[in-house]
Amino acid sequence: MTEGWIETQIAESVRRGSCPICDAVEASRKSYLTWVRTNLNDAKFRQSVSSSGGYCLAHLHEVMDSLGANPYNRLNLLKVMRSVMLMLVDGQHVAGCHLCSSLRDTTTAYAVVISSSRIQTSNGRPVALCRNHVPLLKQRRGKHDGRSTATRESPARRPTPTSKAVANFLSATEAVLKDFHLKDPEVLGREVERCEALMTRAMLAGED
Repeated sequence: MTEGWIETQIAESVRRGSCPICDAVEASRKSYLTWVRTNLNDAKFRQSVSSSGGYCLAHLHEVMDSLGANPYNRLNLLKVMRSVMLMLVDGQHVAGCHLCSSLRDTTTAYAVVISSSRIQTSNGRPVALCRNHVPLLKQRRGKHDGRSTATRESPARRPTPTSKAVANFLSATEAVLKDFHLKDPEVLGREVERCEALMTRAMLAGED
Protein backbone atom coordinates (compact mmCIF):
# COMPACT_ATOMS: atom_id res chain seq x y z
CA MET A 1 0.00 0.00 0.00
CA THR A 2 1.40 3.36 -1.02
CA GLU A 3 0.83 6.49 1.04
CA GLY A 4 -1.08 8.12 -1.83
CA TRP A 5 -3.44 5.16 -2.12
CA ILE A 6 -4.04 5.16 1.63
CA GLU A 7 -4.79 8.88 1.55
CA THR A 8 -7.39 8.26 -1.16
CA GLN A 9 -9.07 5.54 0.92
CA ILE A 10 -9.05 7.80 3.98
CA ALA A 11 -10.73 10.57 2.01
CA GLU A 12 -13.43 8.16 0.85
CA SER A 13 -14.09 7.01 4.43
CA VAL A 14 -14.29 10.63 5.57
CA ARG A 15 -16.81 11.31 2.80
CA ARG A 16 -18.94 8.42 4.08
CA GLY A 17 -18.58 9.54 7.67
CA SER A 18 -16.97 6.30 8.81
CA CYS A 19 -13.75 5.46 10.62
CA PRO A 20 -11.02 5.01 7.97
CA ILE A 21 -9.15 2.42 10.01
CA CYS A 22 -12.29 0.34 10.56
CA ASP A 23 -12.98 0.51 6.82
CA ALA A 24 -9.40 -0.45 5.97
CA VAL A 25 -9.30 -3.39 8.37
CA GLU A 26 -12.61 -4.76 7.08
CA ALA A 27 -11.50 -4.38 3.45
CA SER A 28 -8.20 -6.10 4.27
CA ARG A 29 -9.99 -8.96 6.02
CA LYS A 30 -12.35 -9.51 3.08
CA SER A 31 -9.48 -9.38 0.59
CA TYR A 32 -7.48 -11.91 2.61
CA LEU A 33 -10.39 -14.33 2.82
CA THR A 34 -11.09 -13.91 -0.91
CA TRP A 35 -7.56 -14.86 -1.92
CA VAL A 36 -6.57 -17.30 0.84
CA ARG A 37 -7.88 -20.32 -1.11
CA THR A 38 -5.54 -19.55 -4.00
CA ASN A 39 -2.65 -18.53 -1.77
CA LEU A 40 -2.77 -21.71 0.30
CA ASN A 41 -1.93 -23.63 -2.86
CA ASP A 42 1.50 -22.03 -2.68
CA ALA A 43 4.00 -23.83 -0.44
CA LYS A 44 5.86 -20.60 0.43
CA PHE A 45 2.65 -18.93 1.57
CA ARG A 46 1.76 -21.96 3.71
CA GLN A 47 5.22 -21.78 5.29
CA SER A 48 4.70 -18.08 6.01
CA VAL A 49 1.35 -18.81 7.68
CA SER A 50 2.81 -21.67 9.72
CA SER A 51 5.80 -19.65 10.92
CA SER A 52 3.39 -16.89 11.99
CA GLY A 53 1.51 -19.33 14.22
CA GLY A 54 -1.23 -20.39 11.82
CA TYR A 55 -4.58 -18.86 12.76
CA CYS A 56 -6.34 -17.94 15.96
CA LEU A 57 -9.58 -19.83 16.55
CA ALA A 58 -11.84 -17.04 15.29
CA HIS A 59 -9.90 -16.55 12.06
CA LEU A 60 -9.44 -20.29 11.63
CA HIS A 61 -13.21 -20.64 11.29
CA GLU A 62 -13.36 -17.74 8.83
CA VAL A 63 -10.63 -19.27 6.68
CA MET A 64 -12.34 -22.67 6.80
CA ASP A 65 -15.58 -21.09 5.59
CA SER A 66 -13.78 -19.28 2.77
CA LEU A 67 -12.23 -22.47 1.39
CA GLY A 68 -15.54 -23.88 0.17
CA ALA A 69 -16.49 -27.53 -0.16
CA ASN A 70 -13.55 -28.75 -2.25
CA PRO A 71 -11.61 -31.14 0.03
CA TYR A 72 -8.35 -30.56 -1.84
CA ASN A 73 -8.47 -26.84 -0.98
CA ARG A 74 -9.25 -27.63 2.64
CA LEU A 75 -6.32 -30.04 2.85
CA ASN A 76 -3.94 -27.11 2.49
CA LEU A 77 -5.28 -25.57 5.70
CA LEU A 78 -4.79 -28.90 7.48
CA LYS A 79 -1.17 -28.88 6.28
CA VAL A 80 -0.65 -25.44 7.79
CA MET A 81 -2.18 -26.24 11.17
CA ARG A 82 -0.43 -29.62 11.27
CA SER A 83 2.91 -27.79 10.91
CA VAL A 84 1.94 -25.45 13.76
CA MET A 85 0.96 -28.33 16.03
CA LEU A 86 4.19 -30.19 15.22
CA MET A 87 6.19 -27.12 16.23
CA LEU A 88 4.35 -27.18 19.55
CA VAL A 89 5.11 -30.84 20.07
CA ASP A 90 8.79 -30.08 19.35
CA GLY A 91 8.72 -27.54 22.16
CA GLN A 92 8.92 -24.45 19.96
CA HIS A 93 7.23 -21.23 21.08
CA VAL A 94 4.17 -20.72 18.89
CA ALA A 95 1.90 -17.72 19.29
CA GLY A 96 0.21 -15.52 16.78
CA CYS A 97 -2.13 -15.53 13.82
CA HIS A 98 -1.23 -14.76 10.21
CA LEU A 99 -4.49 -12.92 9.54
CA CYS A 100 -4.30 -10.98 12.82
CA SER A 101 -0.77 -9.92 11.85
CA SER A 102 -1.94 -8.81 8.41
CA LEU A 103 -4.73 -6.71 9.93
CA ARG A 104 -2.32 -5.15 12.43
CA ASP A 105 -0.04 -4.15 9.55
CA THR A 106 -2.99 -2.48 7.83
CA THR A 107 -3.95 -0.66 11.01
CA THR A 108 -0.40 0.58 11.54
CA ALA A 109 -0.04 1.76 7.94
CA TYR A 110 -3.21 3.83 8.20
CA ALA A 111 -2.33 5.20 11.63
CA VAL A 112 1.04 6.39 10.29
CA VAL A 113 -0.62 8.30 7.45
CA ILE A 114 -3.47 9.68 9.54
CA SER A 115 -1.05 10.97 12.18
CA SER A 116 0.52 13.15 9.50
CA SER A 117 -0.61 16.76 9.75
CA ARG A 118 -1.25 16.76 6.00
CA ILE A 119 -4.25 14.45 6.34
CA GLN A 120 -7.25 16.58 7.16
CA THR A 121 -10.92 16.69 6.29
CA SER A 122 -12.35 19.25 3.89
CA ASN A 123 -13.23 21.56 6.80
CA GLY A 124 -9.64 21.50 8.03
CA ARG A 125 -10.22 19.29 11.05
CA PRO A 126 -8.25 16.12 11.79
CA VAL A 127 -9.64 12.84 10.53
CA ALA A 128 -12.21 11.44 12.97
CA LEU A 129 -11.61 7.91 14.24
CA CYS A 130 -13.89 5.65 16.23
CA ARG A 131 -13.11 5.48 19.95
CA ASN A 132 -11.47 2.07 19.49
CA HIS A 133 -8.85 3.55 17.16
CA VAL A 134 -8.30 6.98 18.71
CA PRO A 135 -5.68 5.51 21.13
CA LEU A 136 -3.56 4.52 18.12
CA LEU A 137 -2.85 8.14 17.30
CA LYS A 138 -2.05 8.88 20.93
CA GLN A 139 0.42 6.00 20.88
CA ARG A 140 2.11 7.32 17.74
CA ARG A 141 2.31 10.86 19.09
CA GLY A 142 3.72 9.47 22.34
CA LYS A 143 6.48 7.74 20.40
CA HIS A 144 7.35 10.95 18.58
CA ASP A 145 7.42 12.80 21.93
CA GLY A 146 9.67 10.16 23.46
CA ARG A 147 6.89 8.70 25.58
CA SER A 148 5.77 5.11 25.28
CA THR A 149 2.00 4.72 25.39
CA ALA A 150 1.83 1.35 23.64
CA THR A 151 0.24 -1.57 25.39
CA ARG A 152 1.66 -5.06 25.36
CA GLU A 153 -0.24 -7.60 23.30
CA SER A 154 -0.99 -10.92 24.89
CA PRO A 155 0.21 -13.81 22.73
CA ALA A 156 -2.46 -15.99 21.23
CA ARG A 157 -3.15 -19.09 23.25
CA ARG A 158 -2.05 -22.38 21.79
CA PRO A 159 -2.74 -25.98 22.84
CA THR A 160 -0.27 -27.67 25.14
CA PRO A 161 1.99 -30.23 23.38
CA THR A 162 0.72 -33.02 25.65
CA SER A 163 -2.92 -32.42 24.79
CA LYS A 164 -4.73 -35.55 23.63
CA ALA A 165 -6.72 -33.37 21.24
CA VAL A 166 -3.50 -32.31 19.53
CA ALA A 167 -2.34 -35.91 19.21
CA ASN A 168 -5.68 -36.97 17.73
CA PHE A 169 -5.56 -34.16 15.18
CA LEU A 170 -1.99 -34.95 14.15
CA SER A 171 -2.67 -38.66 13.81
CA ALA A 172 -5.84 -38.24 11.74
CA THR A 173 -4.35 -35.56 9.50
CA GLU A 174 -1.19 -37.55 8.83
CA ALA A 175 -3.32 -40.53 7.76
CA VAL A 176 -5.38 -38.39 5.37
CA LEU A 177 -2.39 -36.64 3.82
CA LYS A 178 -0.56 -39.91 3.28
CA ASP A 179 -2.79 -41.19 0.46
CA PHE A 180 -5.41 -38.49 -0.18
CA HIS A 181 -4.80 -38.60 -3.96
CA LEU A 182 -6.02 -42.22 -4.06
CA LYS A 183 -9.38 -41.55 -2.44
CA ASP A 184 -12.74 -40.75 -3.90
CA PRO A 185 -13.43 -37.00 -3.42
CA GLU A 186 -16.60 -37.74 -1.43
CA VAL A 187 -14.76 -40.08 0.92
CA LEU A 188 -11.89 -37.62 1.20
CA GLY A 189 -14.36 -34.84 2.02
CA ARG A 190 -15.72 -36.78 4.98
CA GLU A 191 -12.23 -37.51 6.27
CA VAL A 192 -11.18 -33.87 5.89
CA GLU A 193 -14.31 -32.79 7.76
CA ARG A 194 -13.38 -35.12 10.63
CA CYS A 195 -9.86 -33.67 10.70
CA GLU A 196 -11.30 -30.16 10.78
CA ALA A 197 -13.40 -31.06 13.80
CA LEU A 198 -10.31 -32.47 15.52
CA MET A 199 -8.38 -29.33 14.56
CA THR A 200 -10.98 -27.16 16.27
CA ARG A 201 -10.84 -29.34 19.39
CA ALA A 202 -7.05 -29.05 19.41
CA MET A 203 -7.32 -25.26 19.27
CA LEU A 204 -9.88 -25.25 22.07
CA ALA A 205 -7.52 -27.37 24.18
CA GLY A 206 -5.29 -24.30 24.50
CA GLU A 207 -8.08 -22.26 26.06
CA ASP A 208 -8.75 -24.53 29.04
